[in-house]
Amino acid sequence: MEWLAGRVVSRFTDECVVLQDNGINAGMPDLLIDYRDRQPGYVEVWTDIQGDYAAMWSRWMSVGRIPYPMAAPSLSRAWQVTVSGAAFQKSWPLERELEALLRDLELKGMVFERVASEETLRAFGGSVARLLDLGVVQLASAPNGAGVANLYPAGTSGPAAVSWEPVLDWISATLSSPQFKDNRRKLAATGAHERHMFIGATFTSPGEVFFALKLPDQSLPQVPPSLPHEMTHLWLVNAIAAERVLAWFPDRGWIEVIRNWATD
Repeated sequence: MEWLAGRVVSRFTDECVVLQDNGINAGMPDLLIDYRDRQPGYVEVWTDIQGDYAAMWSRWMSVGRIPYPMAAPSLSRAWQVTVSGAAFQKSWPLERELEALLRDLELKGMVFERVASEETLRAFGGSVARLLDLGVVQLASAPNGAGVANLYPAGTSGPAAVSWEPVLDWISATLSSPQFKDNRRKLAATGAHERHMFIGATFTSPGEVFFALKLPDQSLPQVPPSLPHEMTHLWLVNAIAAERVLAWFPDRGWIEVIRNWATD
């Protein structure tokens, strides 16, 4: 995420941006904006993602693709299994048990040819209940492509129309929360005139936030964000697809970043 933030900030400002947090100095902000004509600015970068979901995503991407294909030679159908971060438990029990549980469903004729949501699956017991315990949130299968279970990460849902009020409320509550204590401290310690916060939204972010940062929405908030005094500038990006990047600068207000590259 720091690399993405660095590229975005550099292209938007046309200034050199240094990735300076090497993990050794806990008090060092993630990025430094090395301005040509004034004192440097500093950027803290944060991705809004649950820890277990991040671990799952990292594990799956280690094979270079999503869905994550799991060989299951005893199965007669191709299964699509959507899981939440809860599936990434110690020793990865889902991976050990999945094939046998799905095989049991096939033998009972419970093949879910239409996608079954978590709400639908709660009506079942036995192997389905165990799959829910292991973090499964959707199931479906098809008759061709036997011998494999494709694992997908759970997505998110949100309103069809963007409303900025819940997004602004989330920004205010998140940045002032105890989990941001170190971010605020690091920025304040710089004593810099510019202290930026760069936030990436993911599938575990609130749906209102995630979808406000996706195309085709082109609207912008009409009021400034409520920022802690340690932060002077704000950046928001959809960290999954980077479709939209928004920024708020005190002298410019809200900006659609991809339409205002200084390097273009």
